[in-house]
Parts: sequence; structure tokens; C-alpha cells
Amino acid sequence: MIVEAHLTINASKAAVWAATTDIANLAQLLSGVEKIEVVHKPATGLLGLRWRETRILFGKPATVEKWITEAKENEYYTTRAEDSGFVFITTNRISGSDGSVTLTGIHETQPQGFAARLKSLPMVFFKGVIKKAILQDLNDIKKDVELGRGAYTERLTIPHMDHEIVLTAESPYAYGSADSPTPLVEEYFLGEDGYLPSSRHRITVRSGDTILASRVLLASGGASGVHEHSAFVRDNTCFVAVGPFVCALELPMLRLLWHTCTDTATCFGVYDAPGYQSIISHGEFQIARLSYSGQLLWSESGKEIFTEGFELHQHHAEAIDFDGTRYRFELETGHSNIVAA
Repeated sequence: MIVEAHLTINASKAAVWAATTDIANLAQLLSGVEKIEVVHKPATGLLGLRWRETRILFGKPATVEKWITEAKENEYYTTRAEDSGFVFITTNRISGSDGSVTLTGIHETQPQGFAARLKSLPMVFFKGVIKKAILQDLNDIKKDVELGRGAYTERLTIPHMDHEIVLTAESPYAYGSADSPTPLVEEYFLGEDGYLPSSRHRITVRSGDTILASRVLLASGGASGVHEHSAFVRDNTCFVAVGPFVCALELPMLRLLWHTCTDTATCFGVYDAPGYQSIISHGEFQIARLSYSGQLLWSESGKEIFTEGFELHQHHAEAIDFDGTRYRFELETGHSNIVAA
């Protein structure tokens, strides 16, 4: 029996890898793990790392010994465990690109012998429970990395005229509360009232050592990270992806000109298409084209989420979904077709 789940993390592959392979501290990272006891640590690398892992299953603690049998840095590692006539194979796999990383958890149960096969028959009814546990682990990792407790430092610097524009991911705080690192007047909240922000990006304009302006962009919806395609500058406007929104800020004082929701979950990145006087949004669910004034010109989706890559060409954009299907979107109309599956 194989159970699989996946989600998208707005960070770098290195940050996700660092979080998932920090085995000694899994009990602090994963809410479903009660205790970790490292049994053997290899001199180098992950291969051969062995530990005892205790989880609460059906209200009772259950401990199993695991060890890593395969590993490729920043791509995947596989563990094996044996208990009561069963072999359990678990793989954590990382794919996609920095800023749009797909983390996949795969759990395989292999009965050994006739008696174990008989016992495995009712296990099909627990697939939902296993998938829920996998998703909980993935979400715990996503939260840890995206909220800044992981190893990823999210920062983008854009030179512009005599200025420097710096975009960074802020640590979490309550919107408008006393523990906010900036006063409320320096915050722009993009989203509906009643929803807490999931993305917090600080944008600062500097001239030498002088800060000309600084704002915090907050957005509800899917959390976004900061990477090379999180913003670009055209003329005296900085266009930024935050949460499911694209927003425009007037330079150098960072006055908010407009914001437009471009995706039902998260906008992974923004790209300049000057030949079409447009912005192209790479979203988790939608590829979209906007005018420089924020008007949504078209929006198109695919069969799966667009997590495996995105490229902007002169007259078209190409996006690859989670299943590896490559779509081509004409910039003029948004018309799409599958070019490789």
C-alpha cells in the first residue's frame, strides 16, 4: 500500500532540505513526533543514520527504529523501518525551484509473509489516516521554513538609478499589534478584513546609508517567499508578488498604487513583458497577465498546480505542473496548449 501527499513551500530547496534532514530535532519540528533518539550517526552524510522515533498512534505512543537507505542532497532521502512482519518505506522528495518548492511525502507499507498479508487487508481503511499524518508533517515543515525559523534567508536587492530597493521576508507577528516591528502606518494589508496575514514582506528604498522609505506588505491567502522573481522595477514603479497578490509601489517613497489578486492560492513570481506592456504572474493555480495599471487581462489554469518551473519568452510563457506537463501560454490572448506531457 502506497500513500502520497505533497504541498508547495515558498523557500529555497536548501532550506527545505535542511529542515527535513534535521533528524535529531524532528520532535521540535513535527507536531506528530513525541521523541527522537539517535542510535547511530555516520561520520559524513545521511546514509546509515539510524534513530528511534516515537509517535502517538490512536492515542498511544508507538516507537519504531528507522534508518536512511538512500539520499541525494536537496532532492530526496528514503528511510526503512521494520515492525510486526511489515517493512515501512518512507521517502521525502524535493522538486521545483527556489521560491516554489514541492515537498512530497510517500509512505509504502510492505507485508512480509502470509500472516502479515492477512493483517494488511484492513489497512486500506486507514489510508486516510496515514495521508493526514503525512500532510501534517509537510505542513509543519512548510510553516517552519516559511515563517523564518528555518535556514533560508529570503532577500532580494534591486539597484535602481541612485537607489537600492531591498525586499525581505519578515518574521511573523500579529497584524497591527504591539509586537509588530514597524508602526501600523508603515503597513499595507492586502486582503479581506477578518483574515490574518500569511505573508509579510518588508520593502526598503535606500540611497547610500540613508533609508528613504520602508513599508511592510502583508497579505492573506497562500504564503509567499522572497526570491529573484518576487519583484521587478519599471520606470518609477516597483511591482511585487506577495501572497496571491501583485502590487505596485511608487518609487522612491513606496506609495501603494494598486494591488490585484492574480491567483487563488499564491503568486510565486512576477515577470516583466515590455513587448506587451504587461506583467506576467506565475501563480500556483493560474498564469495571468496584467497591465502596468493593475488590470487583469487574462488568467488561465492547468490540470495541476504550476510548481515545476516557469519560463517567460518573447511571445509566450511556459509553465510545468506537478505532474510534469508543460503548458504554453500565448501572451497576447492567454490561449494555452500542452507542448509536452
